[in-house]
Amino acid sequence: MAKIRSQGKIAIAVASSEIAALLLNGRRTAHSRFKIPLKLTENSLLNISYQSELAQLIRLTKLIIWDEVPMAHRLAFEAVDKTFRDLRNNHDEPFGGVIFVMGGDFRQILPVVIRGTRSHIIDACIKSSDLWKYVEIMHLTINMRVQDNGQNQFVNYLLQVGEGKELVYTNIGEDMIKLQDDIIFNNEDVKSLIFEIFGNINDINYNDSDNYINFIRNRAILTTKNEDVDEINKQIINMFPGNAQEFLLVDLVKDEDLVHQNLYPIEFLNTLTPSGTPPHKLILKVGTPAMLLRNLSSANGLCNGTRLIIKRIQRHTV
Repeated sequence: MAKIRSQGKIAIAVASSEIAALLLNGRRTAHSRFKIPLKLTENSLLNISYQSELAQLIRLTKLIIWDEVPMAHRLAFEAVDKTFRDLRNNHDEPFGGVIFVMGGDFRQILPVVIRGTRSHIIDACIKSSDLWKYVEIMHLTINMRVQDNGQNQFVNYLLQVGEGKELVYTNIGEDMIKLQDDIIFNNEDVKSLIFEIFGNINDINYNDSDNYINFIRNRAILTTKNEDVDEINKQIINMFPGNAQEFLLVDLVKDEDLVHQNLYPIEFLNTLTPSGTPPHKLILKVGTPAMLLRNLSSANGLCNGTRLIIKRIQRHTV
């Protein structure tokens, strides 16, 4: 981007996810920058008028860098392609002649298809698009994040698994991979797992802000089920010093008649935790980590999935 801009030309950087966009100058997702519709079909186009300033910007653009490409649905790229050809009056070249540099790893997260099968996910991938034949693949081979920090062995192991090169054992009709001994924690007690990751939480110096942030930033416990997340969160918060404060979701049902008919009692609704929403009863303490679920200010780094530390708690605000 610096090279293109130093020549007086325009370069735009976007990402498929807001978390990845935080690393870019300008902090915009592809959906935000190019006005990609949320509901995509084979005939979808971008919501950009021919006379708009954004259309003029696209006509002048030399380079577009798109990060985390494997996460985006192929229909998004096809909508960008068709619209760019129209806006730039160039129907012979992909994306109307704009050079696209796409980054990403297909061993990571592919497009999310709700209740989709493996075939649905593959069909949603950009590799299934007619645009893929125009892509020249270049491989990055040096992991800049793990240079000389003692993690090379673990990273190489993950790559072996991701590339299907790790030795596979068949057990009761299932293919299994043996984990390395140094990454296995044998104690099944949850409290022991928490202590292994976080140590004695009461010994942490919360007043040393920089060291505390680094301490929390480098630790996390991941599970595959939300119910396990809730149980582990509950135990960790109980271990943190200080007084806990309880926040409840608003008890409001759109159709009150359904409640009056006892079809959906409030008590039942409060037990539900749909994907992407916090629990009905959220218990927080000063110093505990939390994850932001909805965009507040992407310009300040506050976007979906951002990990935060609770610094102050008031009656209605955190």
